[in-house]
Amino acid sequence: MGRIKVIIVDDMEEIRLHLSEELSREGTEIQVAGTAASGHEAVELTRQQLPDIVLMDIQMETRTAGITAIRKIHEMFPMVKCIALTIHEDEEFIFRAYMAGAADY
Repeated sequence: MGRIKVIIVDDMEEIRLHLSEELSREGTEIQVAGTAASGHEAVELTRQQLPDIVLMDIQMETRTAGITAIRKIHEMFPMVKCIALTIHEDEEFIFRAYMAGAADY
């Protein structure tokens, strides 16, 4: 089996860099296929790279940009698993992410 192809989406560059470094460590079975800073970029990058997993921040250019991007990715590429990244503990955000097609958070 090949490496797990992942896209990291967060509007904070330091978070994207940190996650990318951690997931790309020697010996992991994960390939970081790219990073994006917005929901729109996430959809486009998913279209280009067709990753296995998208790690998606919920709140970026808007409070729910990640949820909107998860919904679009899930509709266009149902085989791609989206995992919501969030500091929110608000059940409404988490519920909305699941309803949009998130596999986990």
